[in-house]
Amino acid sequence: MKFSIQQIITCIFLVFVVQVNAQMTNIGQMHIRQNTDVSVLQSLENKDTAMIVNNGILHLSKNFKNNGIVSFTSQNSAKTIFKGLEKQYINGEGLTEFFNLEVMNSSPDFSITSNSIISIHGLTDLHDGVVEKQDNGKVIFQDEASHANLKDESYFDNKVYKQGNKAFVFPLGHNILGRYISRFTAISAPDLQTDIFSAEYIWRNSNTDYDHDKKESTITNINTEEYWVIQPEEGNSNVAITLSWSDVTTASNLLFNPKEIVIVRWNGEQWINEKGTVNLNNNSVTTLPSGYGVFTLANVNAFEILNLPDSFSPNNDGINDSFKIPGLAANFPNFNMQIYNRYGNIVYDYKNNGSGNPVWWNGKSQGRVTVSSNQKIVPAATYWYIIDFNDGVTKPVQKWLYLNK
Repeated sequence: MKFSIQQIITCIFLVFVVQVNAQMTNIGQMHIRQNTDVSVLQSLENKDTAMIVNNGILHLSKNFKNNGIVSFTSQNSAKTIFKGLEKQYINGEGLTEFFNLEVMNSSPDFSITSNSIISIHGLTDLHDGVVEKQDNGKVIFQDEASHANLKDESYFDNKVYKQGNKAFVFPLGHNILGRYISRFTAISAPDLQTDIFSAEYIWRNSNTDYDHDKKESTITNINTEEYWVIQPEEGNSNVAITLSWSDVTTASNLLFNPKEIVIVRWNGEQWINEKGTVNLNNNSVTTLPSGYGVFTLANVNAFEILNLPDSFSPNNDGINDSFKIPGLAANFPNFNMQIYNRYGNIVYDYKNNGSGNPVWWNGKSQGRVTVSSNQKIVPAATYWYIIDFNDGVTKPVQKWLYLNK
């Protein structure tokens, strides 16, 4: 069954509803039974002395103001649906608890603007419409709450809170000049059911408030288009965070080599490298940060991710017989390398020139100090090498190497 507000008396226990200036006002107790649909075709106001208990399905076509109590007692069939044809407003200072929320408002600009504290239980179906939170608004997803259909046309704009000990994807997004976009942002499971984390996505250059010139030396390009604020509101859990990149919102210079994207955090004085594991399947990077607050994406000097060995043993036993640097050719295909003995004589001089299979040093001298034409293995000793990365960005590096027979 489905009723209009004029027929609501048949599906409630006790209610006092009055109609004033195209607005329905509840001044008593409204109980909507299970398996019952109620449609409010005008704006609905719940007074400070009033209560709405929704165990059925409540359709709201216009604005909703609650200064009393809005809650539920059954989870079997309860749902509240905002389905206006124009922008809807949620206001009031009362306790507002929704079990199973659905957004079905395709009006341009923001579909729903909330200036109230809303507690969400169950499933939120972001069918169609962007929910904007204003200054006094707050959206809290409770422990078992979840959401579906997060997309560019349907998300929560501004900060979202999550309480509980379950991993959670925040249904965040933002807009610039009428362009709306959702952004995948997640945390791993906190320790306690009482823990609360908040997350906010800002489609704006963080350099305005957090100077990009103040950064660790390993960080090269900091995202100039977007940033996130993720922090614990209650509790001391350490959670991993996941941020995503997008062709639309993420600075293009970060996307030339997505495998090198990391998460960086503003620690109050400078940007620090929080590193991260990249997932190319969903364009995301995940890390367990050393702290919380302001985050964004960045590149780091690829040299820092190289595993630079400090020894090898060219004794033909099939193990570590050549001096190889994993990842060097892949990250710096035009690298040059020279290796010198302790007297400053060159024993290896190599230019890679784009090869994916470099000719690594096998321990035999290529210089003028070669002992014989047979190019015997040079003596066991400490050598030093210089790598010129030839990428126009990374400075040459000098390291020591021990040749062990």
